[in-house]
Amino acid sequence: MENKVRCGQNDLFSDKDCMIPMNKNMNPETAVILLDNILRIMSFESFGKDKSAHIVGGEEALLKLIREGKIDSDKPTNAQNGKWHCNAAQVLLHCRCAKKYNGRKKKNK
Repeated sequence: MENKVRCGQNDLFSDKDCMIPMNKNMNPETAVILLDNILRIMSFESFGKDKSAHIVGGEEALLKLIREGKIDSDKPTNAQNGKWHCNAAQVLLHCRCAKKYNGRKKKNK
């Protein structure tokens, strides 16, 4: 609970693998409670393969986490285009630090 990490413009509170954006007036214990509530709710939800890969930092990172058993995934149908179901709470626990998005860059002609 004592580690603070700077990522872009946000202060992040690091608790093992969890990164929580900190409000200036927020108590660290409150942030941990809020994160716990979010993860409990999201544990009953699932993301598809593309959404999960985007959150964790790419398809290779997602497949590595699935192989290591850190993310539970399921593909109910054996079809080539069948939808993957990845546990949303576990995906969110392994999210990468997102960069600030400024929109598309315009090409100079």
